[in-house]
Amino acid sequence: LQKMQILSKKAPFLEVGRQDLVGAFIGATEANTVKKVGEAKGGVMFVDEAYTLTSGEGKDFGVKALETIMQTMTSNDKDRPIFIFAGYKPQMESFLQANPGMARRIAYKFHFEDYTADQLTTIAVDKATKRGLTISPAARSALPGVFESKFTPQARSLWNGGLASRLVSECVQALNARLDPLTATREELCTLLEEDVRVGADSAAAAVCALQGIVDAAA
Repeated sequence: LQKMQILSKKAPFLEVGRQDLVGAFIGATEANTVKKVGEAKGGVMFVDEAYTLTSGEGKDFGVKALETIMQTMTSNDKDRPIFIFAGYKPQMESFLQANPGMARRIAYKFHFEDYTADQLTTIAVDKATKRGLTISPAARSALPGVFESKFTPQARSLWNGGLASRLVSECVQALNARLDPLTATREELCTLLEEDVRVGADSAAAAVCALQGIVDAAA
């Protein structure tokens, strides 16, 4: 949007979720939403897991947040934010079906395919690099196979890019457990080896499996 000169380079980007918008009492949701819309003025307001705003039962205040957003979307304020509503495809389809007024206000819809094992590898390497870590060639070569073998397609779809973050964190734990910080060199402390990747993958897979069980039980 900046390259298209629709937004300035200083335009704000604000990511919000249900917890940022919905209040606990009457009037709080409208106030919270107006505040966040104001913070995103002239930029982008990214509503993550937007479907959660209508997934409650009874008098769900999430609807009030949507109504406030829709009022802004149709206002004449030239600095009103550009709104992006994101979430998993099935839930977002239900979200739009339940909110015809919102559906009419959304001009463009995009579906992004799940990341492949190679793409998750690229993300993992990038996240490790940003943490000041180096991934050995052997570890780098092992990553695609690890993503394929340790995590089911369902888990990869549910976690998507977050899976790479979780794996890197678990690999760091494996690295810390393998080395003695008093005797290891700085380079050793900052280099993930293949064994760290495989041990980290086992831990990450166990955590993902446990969380998937919770999600399935709640569904």
